[in-house]
Amino acid sequence: MWHIWIDTGGTFTDCLALTPSQDLLRTKVLSSSFLRGRIEKKVASSQIQISSTWTFPPELIIGFSFRIIGQADFVNIRAVEGNLLTLSHDLFWEGDAVDFEITTHEEAPVLATRIVTQTALNALFPPLSMRLGTTKGTNALLERKGAKVTLFVTKGFKDLLRIGTQQRPNLFQIAIPDPTLLYHQVVEIEERLDASGTEIAPITLPKSTQDTSESIAISFLNSYRNPAHEQAIQ
Repeated sequence: MWHIWIDTGGTFTDCLALTPSQDLLRTKVLSSSFLRGRIEKKVASSQIQISSTWTFPPELIIGFSFRIIGQADFVNIRAVEGNLLTLSHDLFWEGDAVDFEITTHEEAPVLATRIVTQTALNALFPPLSMRLGTTKGTNALLERKGAKVTLFVTKGFKDLLRIGTQQRPNLFQIAIPDPTLLYHQVVEIEERLDASGTEIAPITLPKSTQDTSESIAISFLNSYRNPAHEQAIQ
């Protein structure tokens, strides 16, 4: 069995693989799931000569989608002979050498796995065990590029995340900056459970309103003891 470890970052996806014969392999692809190279010249109609830094057998890219960077349309790679590619359609560009990119339209970890295992397009992967990590979630939080979130909370706790725990990174700082909140808006819900999860006040579902959020988060008081109110609002 293959053992594969993959880390997907904001720009690159790194893959480390241990083969059944215990050889260690590495590869790196763009997290957009592309590989890039350069067209050196057109040899004939629908045939080009390329250069790249790929270390896998060139025949592996047969069937991949190919396009010149900056252009929208893809063509297919029909045949590969060394650094010569035969494409499904002829390409046109200005100037001499130009950069290109290829993809299988799969997620980056799948493309990286295809490369290290040298699995042809549409062929089955060998038996493997995979560990997958990503910093995309962390990057989205740090860069504030995630989906807009509406937070539903128990009435009276609207400002809980803003108040926080009163911990101060700098103990003697006089001007305390407001925290950067992760939600787009917050909605208070009439409901209440006691510490044991027993209902004190029944839940009142909010009226339907227009909202520009793309995701919701639900956090009700003591719901870890009784999720009924959270399930109702969901």
